[in-house]
Amino acid sequence: MLLLATMAFGQAKEDAGDGKMLDKQTMEFKDYLPEIHGTIRGKYEYQTETSESRFEVRNARFSVSGNVHPIVAYKAEIDLSDEGSIKMLDAYARVFPVKDLNFTIGQMRVPFTIDAHRSPHQQYFANRSFIAKQVGNVRDVGLTAGWEVALNNIENGVLQPNTFRQEVEIYTVQVTTELLNVSVNLPENKTCFCPKCRSKMLFFPKCIKCANVECDFIVFRNKCDKQLSDEQIITLIEEGKTGVIKGFKKRDGSLMDAKLKLDENYKTVFEFPMKKSNLKKR
Repeated sequence: MLLLATMAFGQAKEDAGDGKMLDKQTMEFKDYLPEIHGTIRGKYEYQTETSESRFEVRNARFSVSGNVHPIVAYKAEIDLSDEGSIKMLDAYARVFPVKDLNFTIGQMRVPFTIDAHRSPHQQYFANRSFIAKQVGNVRDVGLTAGWEVALNNIENGVLQPNTFRQEVEIYTVQVTTELLNVSVNLPENKTCFCPKCRSKMLFFPKCIKCANVECDFIVFRNKCDKQLSDEQIITLIEEGKTGVIKGFKKRDGSLMDAKLKLDENYKTVFEFPMKKSNLKKR
């Protein structure tokens, strides 16, 4: 049995440094001073069967935001521990030419899913939802425009909050349904079935998951900094074991060769080949 204990701590406000319009014509000296925000999230895991445990820093984010003009804002954010790697997240400028309208240019999160747009300090658990992590966690360089008509209508009493919430819920259900039906084509149109419940496997860019929502079988493409090919994953699923795969990275940075297999709980584990010296002794 695996027990998870999560924690989230840091210093940030609800609208921490997203770039906002100042309600004034002329900026004072203090208005030019940047806002600095930080968030740290950790995860602790304990395996009761083997009495093994580990601690992981999932996020260590640092951001700077501010204004150079009442209608021109900026933001830069970096994650010093995005699952062990350093990643530049946001670097953009935002312009507010008129009320309720804004233009954002630079590197930013692609507008997709509500969950993906929640900052780590707003998350109750160390892990995001599967959809938000695998599909919604995309950043790119570009230009976006936002017009907050609905929020302005709610403020003026033209639109009821419950009506707006229902529209968002309907849209979320439609998008989620479409996402669950999206998969990556298998080589040569080959069909692959879950070894646990025999349902069809769905191939996503970062993982391969059983189509049965009640089944938790999943295989991630990246294992110890080694990207697994479709052929290797299919062999693992269908035969329960792969051949020797080279190039897995150890914690000390060195490389190792190993097979992958499914254990009795259908989890992906390593199987190390016997050394030639041990075979000779036998």
